Amino acid sequence: MGTTDSVTGYAVTVTVVVPFDTARQKADRLDAEWHLESWSPEAAAMRLAEDVLSAGGLRHAASVSVTEVRG
Repeated sequence: MGTTDSVTGYAVTVTVVVPFDTARQKADRLDAEWHLESWSPEAAAMRLAEDVLSAGGLRHAASVSVTEVRG
């Protein structure tokens, strides 16, 4: 315990599967809100997960990535 660094938080890895239809609907809503941008379902799924985490009080992400889930 002789270190001067203090713990500022914990990195927790969570996998969230966002159904394609849900991601597509979120992309459509984002397209309507951001008139200059065209949202892909992948980007919308990431944004949806970030929104849910933020609503739960978790506003800081160390790393976020999106991977397709098939089958």
